[in-house]
Amino acid sequence: MNLELFRNDLSSMVDDLKSSLINDEEDYIFSLACDGVSAAMVLIDKYGEIYINEDARAKLKSLWLINYSKNLSIFIPKFARELHRNVMPILGFNVVDRFDA
Repeated sequence: MNLELFRNDLSSMVDDLKSSLINDEEDYIFSLACDGVSAAMVLIDKYGEIYINEDARAKLKSLWLINYSKNLSIFIPKFARELHRNVMPILGFNVVDRFDA
C-alpha cells in the first residue's frame, strides 16, 4: 500500500467521509484509490478513528472475520469499475454482532 497515494487521493476526502458516515448513521466508511501500480485505502469508524492502508486492511479483516474474502470478491469488482470511470469508490456499512439464539 502506498502512503503517498493516500495523501494525494484520499486524505482530502476524510472530512467528507466522516460527514457521510454520520449522516448515513453507519458504523464504518471505506474508500480505495489506485494509480494503476499501487493502491491506498482508508477506513473510518463512527468514533472518528482513521485507519490507513495496512491498518485499514487489518481492521476490515477483524470486522469481517469469516466473510473477509467473500466481501472482497463482491466489492473489489465494483470498486474497480468505479475507479475505471474515474469515480472514487466509497462503501459505508454497519456491523451486526453475531449471537446464538
